[in-house]
Amino acid sequence: MVVSLALALGLGAAAQASYETTVLLQNPAAFYRYNTTQEDSETDPNFGFLNLPGAQFYDQYTRGVEGPNLPGFEPGNMAVEYTGGNSVLPSMNLLTEEATILAWVKTPATHPNYAGLVFNRGDGNGTITGLDLKGADTFQLGYHWNNDPTSYAYVSGLLVEPLEWNLVAMVGNAEGVRLYRGNSSGSLDSVLNPVPCAPTYLNGVMRVGRDQDAARILSSADHPAYIDEVAIFDRALTEADLQAIYRSARGEAYAPSRAAIIPSAPKMFAGEGSLVVQGDGSYSSVEWYKDGEKLEAEGLTLSNPVAGAYTAKLVNSAGSFESAPFTVLAASAPSVTEQPVAASRHPYGRVDFSVVAEGSFPMSYQWQLNGKDIDGATSRTLRLSYLQRNQFGTYTVVITNAEGQTTSAGAVLTEVPVEPDSFAEAIMERNPIAFFRFDDTLDDAASEYDQYGYPITGVARDYAGGNHGLYHNVYTYNQIEGAIAKDSSKALHFEGSQEYGGWVSTSLQVNDYPDAFTVMGWVRLSTAYGDYMSTSVGYFGQNDVLELGTGGGTHGGWTSGIGSIYSPIDFGDGEWGLFVMTYDGTTLTLYLDGKEAGSRTGASNFNVYRYYFNIGGGGVRSDPEVNMDFLTGDIDDVAVFDTAMTQDDILAFWNKGQYGPGSVPVFTTPPQSIRVYENPELTHTFQVLAGGSEPMSYQWYKDGAAVEGAQDRRLSVPLSADAAGDYTVVASNAYGSVTSPVAKMTLLAEPAPNSYEGLVYGFNPHAYWRLGESSGGLAYEQIGGRNGLYTADNTLGRPGAIKDDPDTSAWFGGAERVMAPSMDIIDTSEITMLAWIKSEGEIPHYAGVIFNRGGSGSASGLDIAHEQVCYHWADTQYSYRSGLYPENDVWNLVAITITPTAGKAYLGDSKGNFTAATNAVAHVTANINADMQLGGDQNVARRFKGEIDEAVIFSRALSFAEIEQIYRIGLSGYNTPPHFITEPLDFEGFDEDVVSLSAAALGSPEIVYQWYRDGELIEGATSQSLTFTGFVEDSGEYTVVATNPAGSTTSSAAKVTLTYAPYSVDLSDGLFAHFKFDNSYNDVTGNGNDLTPEGEVPFVEGVLGNAVSLVTDPELGLLNSLAFYNGFEIGKEPLTVAFWTKLYGAPADVPWLCNRVIGSGLDGGIALAPRSGANGWSFYLKADDGVVFTDAGLNGPANSLPSEEWHHLVFVMDPVSETMKVFLDGQVPTVVDISAIDFENGSLDSFGTMRIGQDGAGGYLYESHWDMDDMGIWKKTLSDAEARGIYSAGLNGFSFDQLHPDNTPPTVVVQPKGCELYQSPTRAWSMSIEASGTQPRVVTWYKDGEEFASGRRSIEIPLQPEFVGEYHAVVENAYGSATSEAATVSLRAVTPGSYEEFIVGLDPVVYYRFEDEVSSGAVARDYASGQDGRYFGANEGTQIPSGIFGDEGGKALHFDGGVSQTYVGTTYQMNDLDGGFTVLGWIRRSLEYGPYGSAGGYFGQNDVVETGDASDKRMGGWISGLSGSQYTTVPHPDGEWSLFAIAYNGSEARYYANEVHWGTATGKANFNVEDYYFNIGGGGVRNPSGDFFLGDIDEVAVFGYGLSPEQIEAVYLKGIGKEVGPVEMPDLGYILGDTLLLSWPTTAGVTLESAPTAEGPWTAITEGIVDEGGVSSYQTTLGEAASFFRLKAGE
Repeated sequence: MVVSLALALGLGAAAQASYETTVLLQNPAAFYRYNTTQEDSETDPNFGFLNLPGAQFYDQYTRGVEGPNLPGFEPGNMAVEYTGGNSVLPSMNLLTEEATILAWVKTPATHPNYAGLVFNRGDGNGTITGLDLKGADTFQLGYHWNNDPTSYAYVSGLLVEPLEWNLVAMVGNAEGVRLYRGNSSGSLDSVLNPVPCAPTYLNGVMRVGRDQDAARILSSADHPAYIDEVAIFDRALTEADLQAIYRSARGEAYAPSRAAIIPSAPKMFAGEGSLVVQGDGSYSSVEWYKDGEKLEAEGLTLSNPVAGAYTAKLVNSAGSFESAPFTVLAASAPSVTEQPVAASRHPYGRVDFSVVAEGSFPMSYQWQLNGKDIDGATSRTLRLSYLQRNQFGTYTVVITNAEGQTTSAGAVLTEVPVEPDSFAEAIMERNPIAFFRFDDTLDDAASEYDQYGYPITGVARDYAGGNHGLYHNVYTYNQIEGAIAKDSSKALHFEGSQEYGGWVSTSLQVNDYPDAFTVMGWVRLSTAYGDYMSTSVGYFGQNDVLELGTGGGTHGGWTSGIGSIYSPIDFGDGEWGLFVMTYDGTTLTLYLDGKEAGSRTGASNFNVYRYYFNIGGGGVRSDPEVNMDFLTGDIDDVAVFDTAMTQDDILAFWNKGQYGPGSVPVFTTPPQSIRVYENPELTHTFQVLAGGSEPMSYQWYKDGAAVEGAQDRRLSVPLSADAAGDYTVVASNAYGSVTSPVAKMTLLAEPAPNSYEGLVYGFNPHAYWRLGESSGGLAYEQIGGRNGLYTADNTLGRPGAIKDDPDTSAWFGGAERVMAPSMDIIDTSEITMLAWIKSEGEIPHYAGVIFNRGGSGSASGLDIAHEQVCYHWADTQYSYRSGLYPENDVWNLVAITITPTAGKAYLGDSKGNFTAATNAVAHVTANINADMQLGGDQNVARRFKGEIDEAVIFSRALSFAEIEQIYRIGLSGYNTPPHFITEPLDFEGFDEDVVSLSAAALGSPEIVYQWYRDGELIEGATSQSLTFTGFVEDSGEYTVVATNPAGSTTSSAAKVTLTYAPYSVDLSDGLFAHFKFDNSYNDVTGNGNDLTPEGEVPFVEGVLGNAVSLVTDPELGLLNSLAFYNGFEIGKEPLTVAFWTKLYGAPADVPWLCNRVIGSGLDGGIALAPRSGANGWSFYLKADDGVVFTDAGLNGPANSLPSEEWHHLVFVMDPVSETMKVFLDGQVPTVVDISAIDFENGSLDSFGTMRIGQDGAGGYLYESHWDMDDMGIWKKTLSDAEARGIYSAGLNGFSFDQLHPDNTPPTVVVQPKGCELYQSPTRAWSMSIEASGTQPRVVTWYKDGEEFASGRRSIEIPLQPEFVGEYHAVVENAYGSATSEAATVSLRAVTPGSYEEFIVGLDPVVYYRFEDEVSSGAVARDYASGQDGRYFGANEGTQIPSGIFGDEGGKALHFDGGVSQTYVGTTYQMNDLDGGFTVLGWIRRSLEYGPYGSAGGYFGQNDVVETGDASDKRMGGWISGLSGSQYTTVPHPDGEWSLFAIAYNGSEARYYANEVHWGTATGKANFNVEDYYFNIGGGGVRNPSGDFFLGDIDEVAVFGYGLSPEQIEAVYLKGIGKEVGPVEMPDLGYILGDTLLLSWPTTAGVTLESAPTAEGPWTAITEGIVDEGGVSSYQTTLGEAASFFRLKAGE
């Protein structure tokens, strides 16, 4: 409920008030007035009591604009205008139980949900607190408090006036949160959400004008917002406080009700410090009083007061209020109130002594040691670092002021010695800030308890820095033998359970060391204590700052601002390990037992101060109020440093701990042998790790001779010939020496260039593991010697992947991985990783192939995710899925490349297929500097099982061609002749069928192909596939020869048999039923499968005599059908169904044949039906095995069965091949995979009755009307020739059950169709006839009475003016002739200068303008190529005025989302445009239609090209084969038309909004899915169905090439009515003589292309083109491979 607060105004309410001083009276922590301009300062200052930097500004904003024009603000008061920008206030690091946030805002007329006003968001939910506007465009004041759902879900009902200045505030405390809104008319209203507030931590940056999420920004370029006077308080202001602030702004006096004097020190002496008044009420003046006498002083502050009792009175015209008195004391000599405290420290520790004294200022200090002054020790605090033995003793301080001096009591600093040459001495010599050894005395009978109810049993001493702590629930029996060798110090055992768990709390906070630190300790985990591999517990650290512990079989840590590093727990069960985390200001590094286990870079953020450093639990990694994360295990010797220890330091610690003092050297890591290519430009570093007492010295030897100057544990050697040999190193200390095993350097000669190894080497790899060892433990890395270590999980010497290469591979058993050292690749944005893999069984999710992981945030490498080639990059991109699936049990090449703009995955399979997928998003830089893993990741569940060969890393991104070359050579070798892996298949068909043959060969590259027919070379047939329109005379044997430099091979012969379609057929064998419908419903086979009419089923004229007419009309009560009451069981048998049908209008999917009880839930069976409302065919199969259903189906193309035309269908279901073939009008079939159906266990029978014209229950009540003739049903599969022959026989007037004499003259049975289409330089109209009569038949075509073409039943008519006219055909055979009807070809006129003319000039493939008579089922005309569509769900509101400028009387379409499910379905498919296309249209979304949709489709073809809404604020699209979806915030304002376009040029797709290019996807389009059609407005744009758009669409066009940016801009400008220059395709002229000379007007964006055939492939010509005088020319000799040339505009 909104409450209007009462006013407390006096008689002088109109008096001027000072807003600034009124706010300052309330003592804000931060107060930003925004009274500066960019010229004044880069930042805006803080007036609050916190010492904070100024506010900073980002993105689009203007400073210094006019602020609230109210009397309480000074003249010229300024504010900030935001136009898509925001300002940022620095972190306040304020943990508070109460808070107030307020500001003055003027919001725009529109805003998103949760638009941020003043908003804090730091690390964790407890920091997400601030003011916002809840709900898009609601102007309702909302808030977050600690991200609690009760806060951001709260509906306040408190509305902010848009476009007016309002005061907004939130006040949070134990009562709840009260929101305030002071409007422009003088009303301050509030509302309370009575949910108590937990403490909030304002430690993030405070954003003004937005939240962290960019979608929650308050303003935009078109809708500015204004904000001023932002104030944050660390207390809950009262209603009176808010009234005073609001009234002061309005120039109204508000009576004060409180006042208090705040001194600069609790006790003040004369002549020092200051007194400040705080209170409420609108500020007018302050009256100061001393000892009851009014002073002349004014203002909020009184400085350097003399002795006396002071009060302050706040006065304005509405009233006054006087504070309580505060007494300033007379001057006094110093007296110590807090004495320095004694301390005990190890040598090299650190200590602070401090003193507190009172008396007159100023005071001076002089510290003394054992009574002697310490030079320079003249501050209140004495800080001693790196204590020497002569610094132990008694410390005092002499304090002096003008009134006298005093000396403090003595504080004794006692030395706690450490053993020489010990672990403790090694720690202390490096000056830790804390060191906990756990040797303290514990009281098992302690009676003191902590806040959680655990007993406090003792003090945990820190003799390094005095950060002492407490033992909680830790007893003497928890003190166990320590980790350190030859050391009597104790360790702690932690129980780990909630009941018995203990921990050590300390007084240490690491917040002061964000720039460098080291945290370390010894840890022991054991299965004797329990399962530590599945727990998540804390070792030591400070929650929300630095958290170290275990999690899911790994251990490591997290640092605020940088992130996590985790590594497998590999200390050994029950063994001590040294755990160390360091940070040097840039890099966070994890060391385990002295070895680097991972690193990551970043800037730390130690702003959370609420917790302390703990050990063993009690909130190391979690809020202890929620989870104590108790450790089950042992910890010893925890140390913290304010510097980053080096690895050598850490190794020294490990040695001291492992071996103790007085230990001779022991090699823990001996030098490794290497086998590398000779390369003097590279070096290899041998290195060792040796344990034992420090200091340690080293001497390296080569072939027994000392290497001069080689006296470090590392030895770098150039990879030159003279460096080969045997290397050893002698390690020595004061207690003895030891010689390492021999490390042999073997130098390999550069490999032969015509080998796989030589090819890889020639690309300059960074690391190369051939994995060809037959024995031993080393996986030799042959570039720099970064050897991997085999494990027992590996089997060596397995047959390798590479053709003609004896090198072997390694088997990985799935339990371990090969570990290699760091690649030392730092801050890289490019890499290639590549290997051959042969997996056994299912590959585990995220199984690593070549993988680097130094912890969370550093994971980078090649892996297999969900069986696909995938990758990690700097712990990002792991959700990307390439769609590239390696085959099991055969060799595959897998690879990734990374560049700053994209990641690419590559797969080469065993059959010669090489493909790539692109993830075209920005990629950050990464470090490849952790141990490299082959065959796995750290997680044991991510290990590869199978063989790996030839693993290689390149420090650059190899090109597609380079990786393909590696693949081809690896697959086939350098000298392998081609061999066919796919032979061409025989083809049987009819005259004028399209014949498609293909073959594939493997062999050394490059393989070229040449096709032959009956041994004769076919000109231009030089690709793997051969496609042509075949005629009877083209029958013969076809072969293809594959050739490479190693030889040639010829494929097996494919027999192509082309015959004339049969005159008649006899398919009576196996007929289950045959219905001729010649005035009878009976089965003419005599099998007794007669039909029973239900309702009146009339006979009508059919194709072959009579037919039946089936009508369902619920409104008229018509429902008729034919039922198989004598039984019709299918089971799992094959089935063929053939019939003629004629649809009327656009009927619903009332079936042609069906036994399913549709909608019953138990609706198994078969349904063959018209595609609902789309004038196409469909089928649906649903098998029932008694437990589950399995199904398959397909909707055929819309408009394939035009209304009131007879068409023939054959459905052939084959459970053996698991296919359904659908034959339409005797053409080559559509083949559909139905393998999803379980034919083995399921059945297509149903409890329904098989019916014609209804479902199995006879109650499918949807409007439908169609006729059927000559139905045949076979319980077998007809061959393709048989199924197609039924149609041919029908054209000749015969059914399919009898052969007839073939001696009849021709008859034209399907007449030619004309067209009215746009003129086009590239497209043609296909005109055809169907004829009956004896074959062969000859067709002669005539145009306007003159012979035009001869020979075939179809012709292509160019859409050019000279081809406009009237066409007819004459068909002749041996028995006579027949003449077709005439068909007219005309060109559609366009209005000069119109948008339509402009689009037509760009030569669209299809173009839908929506100018038709619109109703549901009506035709949506395409005048570009005749690919007409249909309107679905259309109604009176569907057609609206056009969105195109100047299109007077033009129409657009309104789509109403899911209400009427309006969309346009077409017969068009984009599948042949994978080499380049543009799809564009105009879109309008409006809130007038309701809230924006979130998933509506614009236009496109499902699984090929998809566009639409991604949310209510985002739009974009997806292209199959390219690098993922592209989405952006919808840029156009509500209710305005905008152009949406995608232009793809064969490698790059550019997304446009209006003329602005906003997104890019790269890669090779893959348009193999042919199940769907181009739709508009939903109905299957982005899904097989649904995704209905809410909004308007106009002028949708598709082009067969990628329009250039200039062309897209021209389309946009034309659409909005702005002048554009002409965009025309120039004419290509030629002169043919001894050479071919091509010429054309030089035109920007136009390129010349060539191809060997008219079908392509097309290649741009970039050399040899001459430009002179505005004319471009190109000359070439005859006989070159390029025989076809064209000009191409755009991309």
